[in-house]
Amino acid sequence: MPVYLIDENLPRSLARSLARAGIEAIRVIDLGLRGHPDLHVYLYAVASGLVLVTADKGFGDIRKYPLHEHRGIVICRLPTRLRRAQRIALITEVLLSPVVDAFRGGLLIISPARIRVRNPQ
Repeated sequence: MPVYLIDENLPRSLARSLARAGIEAIRVIDLGLRGHPDLHVYLYAVASGLVLVTADKGFGDIRKYPLHEHRGIVICRLPTRLRRAQRIALITEVLLSPVVDAFRGGLLIISPARIRVRNPQ
């Protein structure tokens, strides 16, 4: 099972929710990377073999963050109208689902209506 790096733009309690579900997660904040440029966070994830989980849709730019370079990027496109607990539950549910095995090294986009996967080619 992959280890996840939780970006600072997601609720702090997400890592706790994932841990309760048996999923290992590390927060960017706990690594001292708070406020660092996206590229630094990305390079840390790549060097450490972590799957990045973020709300920053910029990480979906495969020209800047090529699919073959990383273990995977999960982009959470969840509206703020959803309560924090709902957002955390949805992310946790997706990361526990079989879809995670299908996107290794790719891009997984979570939205309320659907889950999209883009794999390296």
